Amino acid sequence: MVIQNYLSSALPILTRWAAEHDSLREITDADVRTALKRVSGSAAHTRRTALRSIFRALKQERIVFRDPTRAISLTAVDNLPTPLREEQLRGLIDRADSTLARLAVALVAVHALTNLELRGILLSDVDTAGGRLTIRRRDRTHTIFLDELCLELLLAWLAERQRRWPTGTNTHLLTTTHAVFAHGDPTIAMATLTKIFQRVGVQAQHLRFDRILDEAATTADPIQLMRIFGVSSGTAMRYLRAAHPERGAVPPR
Repeated sequence: MVIQNYLSSALPILTRWAAEHDSLREITDADVRTALKRVSGSAAHTRRTALRSIFRALKQERIVFRDPTRAISLTAVDNLPTPLREEQLRGLIDRADSTLARLAVALVAVHALTNLELRGILLSDVDTAGGRLTIRRRDRTHTIFLDELCLELLLAWLAERQRRWPTGTNTHLLTTTHAVFAHGDPTIAMATLTKIFQRVGVQAQHLRFDRILDEAATTADPIQLMRIFGVSSGTAMRYLRAAHPERGAVPPR
């Protein structure tokens, strides 16, 4: 499967090069960089690895004399987030088929939470009066101020949870029938969250990327991204580069 993915990634470039060159010996570093710019994110890394494997094999067989991918490191390939298509976002929350699902999708779409963060929210992290959620991360906490939609969905979920499991002992905000009474206070299963996003037609990670990217396009301010989403300065700059490629590196204020 891995080899098949590499070949699928490299084939369009090899086909293009075959039409433009007489031999792979003519391929230069610049040709490889141009090929990698045609894709982004993990696709660029896959293509770069595929091309490197091909040229290494050809060099070992003495079919080519130099490897044009040798000088291109993984860090040289911009692994930048890309926006979702409009049709993927239209009616997104309406496509969720439960109160739990709508809340989970909204928290990712509006506040750019990760699946891991969704699983870690405790009932004690919820401040309905202040309209806030405390998000637990590895080395710190981050407070998000809920918008009207997310607060409405949160209150609806809390009411449904109380109605369905009034004696439930699980301390996590998001839970299921399987977990709410289970020993050990388990988090909601990752598979459950994965299915929620599969049903609405978008991966949670991509939805998070899209939300931060949209904010980056609007504000162009790394400090604003760090404040709203609790991301590091490096992550904020990465999104700004993706949102404003014409500016190059946007200096932090």
